[in-house]
Amino acid sequence: MNGASTCTSTRTNTNAETWSKIKEIAHFEDVLLDLHFNAASPQATGTEVFYKTSRFLQPQPTAAKLSASVADALRIKDRGAKNESQSQHNRLGVLHLNPERSFLLETCFITNPGDVREYRYYFSDVVHNVTEFLAEESTRKA
Repeated sequence: MNGASTCTSTRTNTNAETWSKIKEIAHFEDVLLDLHFNAASPQATGTEVFYKTSRFLQPQPTAAKLSASVADALRIKDRGAKNESQSQHNRLGVLHLNPERSFLLETCFITNPGDVREYRYYFSDVVHNVTEFLAEESTRKA
């Protein structure tokens, strides 16, 4: 990428449309970051990042770095990096669309009023940390 980064919003009306769009534009060497919000009991709190097992890379440290960075920005619990097999779905389709470096960020729990308050208050810190993560990762080779 010669030091250049491009962020593309791919949200459409359906997952199938979104995934089709990602497949059209994503390349093996790209970084795919899917942003989500978790939901559970009102007491559940924290940030976590899911990653896929890679034949070529060790994604766990990178996912852990992102999770810690976002949790730090929000001043909430860092739930850490987790292999997609640890998710409730066992396999997360978006992580298999193409890029070798694919991550699903569960930013915070929308069912926890404290997490939501921190997200609203520290939103710009989250944006800054995620942007820094993407800039750093985009300069690394897959």
